[in-house]
Amino acid sequence: MEHIRQIIEESDPEGKIPQAVMEEIIAAVESFKDLPQLGMGNSSGEQEVENALKKQLREEGDWRDKVVAAAKLISLGLDK
Repeated sequence: MEHIRQIIEESDPEGKIPQAVMEEIIAAVESFKDLPQLGMGNSSGEQEVENALKKQLREEGDWRDKVVAAAKLISLGLDK
């Protein structure tokens, strides 16, 4: 859970995301652990998705979209 919080804080250095929203995001990402493992079957495909999400995190201006990208990136990491 701390890893999730760290990623969200890194994607929101100005602190625009309210604490309550952060807690909701963390809870939602934690619930991904209970989903069945879908797997992409192609590690290069997974790497492409991961790279695209990291790029979106760097370049996105709206914190809401950054949070969505961070949650998706975190959910990829939960599969490993």
